[in-house]
Amino acid sequence: MKSNVNPVLQFWNIKGGEVGGPCATVGFESSSTQVWHCEGCERIMEKSDLSTVTVHAEGKGAKCWPNFLFGFKLIVSGQVLEDLNANKITGYVPHKVVFHKIDSPKLQKISPPDYYLLELTGYVDIDRQFFDEGEGFICPVCHIWTPKSGGKYGYGSRTLVPLMESWDGSDFLHIRNPSIGYYLCTRQVVELARARNWFKPTIESITPRPFQVNLESEHWFAEIEGKVREEYPQLLVGQ
Repeated sequence: MKSNVNPVLQFWNIKGGEVGGPCATVGFESSSTQVWHCEGCERIMEKSDLSTVTVHAEGKGAKCWPNFLFGFKLIVSGQVLEDLNANKITGYVPHKVVFHKIDSPKLQKISPPDYYLLELTGYVDIDRQFFDEGEGFICPVCHIWTPKSGGKYGYGSRTLVPLMESWDGSDFLHIRNPSIGYYLCTRQVVELARARNWFKPTIESITPRPFQVNLESEHWFAEIEGKVREEYPQLLVGQ
């Protein structure tokens, strides 16, 4: 069913972390990691067996085990996973993690809850015209983007306009083409975070300057839409 919501406001960048919690550095069993050269661009690629996820909980001053861990991966507590399953949220595969080192003396005395790394399986493509006007190179095999040498567009904050016809319908998803490191979710996940009082995941708009969602406000969507309309009116043309 077609949505009246602009594509820029369909998906939200979700990150872990809460003040007082540890930072998760993720490791994998080296013997289970496959390394190869991409056939399209010769870039070194690797993929690890996610059944062997280990985590170093960094930060000697950490005081609590939050529902979301800081870090470069999306790692959630067992309670969050139960909420996702109970509400039929789609687009992820959970992988239980094991803590091999905990820096905080306080947390060493508190058994951590079960945590799971979420491997996102959903996907959507973005409009190249807004992203780089087709200037850069996207490898046809690994889909990683490389800027044109001396070109107008480089690495850094970019304009992401989803192509809704490419979306597979999942609630958790990544940007497939080009492949860039965002963990995206739908508005349904944001509303679940509010309803279940998940404490302090960071959820932001996907605009070049992101606007953070106030999870305590029932009017969060209208608030973000107003900010996007004011700063990026060109992205909301026709609405």
